[in-house]
Amino acid sequence: MDNWNAISFDLMQGLSNLEELKIENCGGIQEVIKLEGLLTIKGEQQDLLLPRLKKMFLIDLHELRCIWKGATKLINLNNLEDLIVIRCKKLTRLFTPALTQSLQKLKFLEIERCDELEHLIVENVEEQVSLESHLQPLCFPKLENVIVSYCNKLKSLFPMTIADNLLELRIFIVKKNPQLMEVFTLEGDAGVQKDVTLPQLQLMGLKGLPSLVNFCPKNYQFRLPKWGQLRVESCKNMRTSFTRTPYRSVLINGEVAQIDEPTGTSTISPVLTICPANNDITWRIDDYDDPTRKTLRFEDELLWEQNYGYEDDELA
Repeated sequence: MDNWNAISFDLMQGLSNLEELKIENCGGIQEVIKLEGLLTIKGEQQDLLLPRLKKMFLIDLHELRCIWKGATKLINLNNLEDLIVIRCKKLTRLFTPALTQSLQKLKFLEIERCDELEHLIVENVEEQVSLESHLQPLCFPKLENVIVSYCNKLKSLFPMTIADNLLELRIFIVKKNPQLMEVFTLEGDAGVQKDVTLPQLQLMGLKGLPSLVNFCPKNYQFRLPKWGQLRVESCKNMRTSFTRTPYRSVLINGEVAQIDEPTGTSTISPVLTICPANNDITWRIDDYDDPTRKTLRFEDELLWEQNYGYEDDELA
């Protein structure tokens, strides 16, 4: 749908076979999916909406406040794989906790130039599921690619409850979000020391984040065993340390254990540790340097170059 001056779409209830939805340049749209009043004449709840939807693209919807209005438990997004939201400048929220729990197949998430967006996941007063709920963990078990850029009011990306479940994440690009303070955040007491492994992450870039203080809470250590390229640039207030280890891993907020000389075993020291508050990072491992490392997929390399291989001023 392109250049249609509607305020909202009330047709979703009948689109049970819809697999791809693209809405572009519809300047009056304030919400895409209106969930209020979805009851049959007999008062029974309708079937859940959009059970087969795989791709959703929302582009240049300048009046869009929210994608879904009402109780999002009425939506079935179990098959959604790609979500792209670009230049929706008045969008204030993206996911609710209940909606997040249904996104079991989401692979690709791109958010760009959404000026009013402060957090990706915001609690909905109409739902009982909260960010701190332990009934079912918030997770994106199939998420492979995350690109979040030019969101001027964004404060944080993900709660720490999601980090343990990002088992398929391969590309992570966060750039030009001037108010972003933390990538992974934790409400309340930080608790005990905890390690988090992102087992498939190969390409990560953090760029142009002047307010970023921490990648994650201080008591968390992230391990990237398959990293191929890491770039951290223009994050002048960041306190998190990044460590390259002798066994070709990267630790975020962590240190490599030392072996004392008196034991007869030589000391192992980290290859390099940098705190980006004073230094940018451009680290890369080529495939020929490590034959055990899987070669990057062509589509991953192309995506990385498209989103990190050019000067951002070209798109300003």
